[in-house]
Amino acid sequence: MLSGNLRHNIELYKPSGDNNNIEYSYYKTIKAQILYKNGSSVIQSYQLLNTKSISIKIRNRKDIDTSMRVKIGAEFFDILHIQTIGSYNGDILLDLALIV
Repeated sequence: MLSGNLRHNIELYKPSGDNNNIEYSYYKTIKAQILYKNGSSVIQSYQLLNTKSISIKIRNRKDIDTSMRVKIGAEFFDILHIQTIGSYNGDILLDLALIV
């Protein structure tokens, strides 16, 4: 991925605490490319039409998992799926859903 595509700063939050009282604390800020989904791609991925879902592309990282949350602007998103694109050190595509 070209570094010029990484135009957005996103914040990652890690869960902490026990199962009954999970709190999310700031982990780090990274650069990302935001890929907004159009209507047909939302229908093809079987997601609800009334939810805001986006995908982001980041450089390959080993410290991200689906238990984390992503903050873009003032909105928090759950990580639904993590997919490696390309070779072993390729980029990562994260599918996100807005937390309401």
